[in-house]
Amino acid sequence: MGYQTQEEPERLEVQPIWMSTELPLPMRSSQSVPHTPVTPSRLATHAEASPSQIMTLEPKNLGLREFIIPLCMQKRIMQQYVDTMSFYTSSITENMTKVRLSEKSISQLNVLLGRLANVSTHIGLEGGGPGSQDSVKPEQEAIYAELSSEKFKFLGSLFEVAKDDNLHIALIAKSGPLHDIVELFLKGRKVNYNRPATFSRSDPRTAHGRLQVSVLASGQGTGNPIEVARKADLVIALDETFNAKDSQVVDLRKDNIGGLAPVVRLIVYASVEHFDLCLPRTLEPIDRLRKLISCVWHTQSIVGELRDQEPNSQTCANTVATFLRGNTQTSTWKLPNIQPIRNLPVMDSDSSLSDAMSDVSNEVGRPSEITRKYWPCNPPVTASNSFIGVVQPDNDHLSNGKRAFVSSQALRSQHLLTVSRILSMVIL
Repeated sequence: MGYQTQEEPERLEVQPIWMSTELPLPMRSSQSVPHTPVTPSRLATHAEASPSQIMTLEPKNLGLREFIIPLCMQKRIMQQYVDTMSFYTSSITENMTKVRLSEKSISQLNVLLGRLANVSTHIGLEGGGPGSQDSVKPEQEAIYAELSSEKFKFLGSLFEVAKDDNLHIALIAKSGPLHDIVELFLKGRKVNYNRPATFSRSDPRTAHGRLQVSVLASGQGTGNPIEVARKADLVIALDETFNAKDSQVVDLRKDNIGGLAPVVRLIVYASVEHFDLCLPRTLEPIDRLRKLISCVWHTQSIVGELRDQEPNSQTCANTVATFLRGNTQTSTWKLPNIQPIRNLPVMDSDSSLSDAMSDVSNEVGRPSEITRKYWPCNPPVTASNSFIGVVQPDNDHLSNGKRAFVSSQALRSQHLLTVSRILSMVIL
C-alpha cells in the first residue's frame, strides 16, 4: 500500500488560558542601569496596548540561502501548547505587570519557552521521548510522530517523494530524546540513515532507496568534527537550537566549487520558534526573554493557523523535492514566505522592534555566558526538570470553564490507539 500522511482524528475547540488583565502597571524606571536578571525591563510598562499601539513582526534572523517552511499546528496539539502556559500563569503575570523579575520567574519562563518549543516539535518530548528503542515498533512510532507533529508529517512526505533521489539530507536538532524519536521515525519509514553520535545506522535489509539522511546534533562547532560520507544537499533545522554560523554546519553546507547547500527551517506559524526568528538577538537577554513571553501569550489563540490558500506540509515537501532535483544554487525558491505576525501589542515605547538590528551578521558559534542562561541557549528542557517549582493546574478548579489539561502520556495513548487502528487497515 502506498505511503499516505495521516490526518488528525478529531478537532478540539481551543480555549486560551485565563489571566486577569486588570492589574496595576508599574511606573517606568530609568534605563540607564545596566540590565541584569533583576533590572527593570521596558516591556513591563505595557500589559495591554491600544489599537494604535500595535506592530507586525517578520523573520530577521535568517542567513544566506535559508528558507522557512510554514507549518500549521493540529488543534489538539494547539490545545496542549495553550494548556502548557497554564502551568506558569504566576510567572507570566509577573512578566506582564512587574518592573523586576525574580530569579525564580526567570528560570520558570525559560523552562516554559523550552516546553512550548517541545510541543511544536513533537509532543512526545514532553514525556521524555521513547523509553527504549527495543520496546517499541518503529512503524507505529513513525505514524505516531506524524500524528504528533506537523514537522514530522513534512519529513515523512519529503522522504517518501525523494526516496529514489541521490541526495544527502542533514537533519540537525538538539541531542537526546529528539534524536531517538528521529531515529525511530527513519526506521519506521525505512529510510537510509546514519547517526554519527551513537555510531548507529539503518539496516540495509530493511531500508530502501538512494536517499541518505544524517541525524546530527546542533551546537557541535567546538566538538569533534562531524563525520559524514558526503556534503549535504539540504540541511533541515528541526528545532530552535540550529545555528547556521556553527563552524561544522558551515563546513557541511559548502560544496567543492564554493556553493552553499540550502537550509530549511520547519516553523509552526506564531509559535515560540517563529518569534525567535523575529526578535533580534542583539536585544538584552532579559528583554528578549520578556518579549518572547509576551508574544506567545498574546498569540496563543492563533498559533499554527495558516491561511486557506497556503500549501500544506505534503505540498511543501513535493515543492522542496522538485527544488532539490534542479540546480539549488540558481533555482528560484517557489514556496511563499511565512506570513508576518500582525496586531501584536507594542512592547517598548522607546523604540520599535522593526527598527532593531538583526544579529545575523554578528551571530557567533558559541553563546556568551550571559545569554547561555536564557532560552534557546539554556540547557534543554527534559522530563526531569520541566516541572521544577511549577504548580500543576487543578483540573477541578479551572477558571472560565477551561478544558482540562491532557498529559503527554494520555495524549500518546490516544494517538497510539489511533495508530493501531490505522495499521489494522494496512495490507502488508
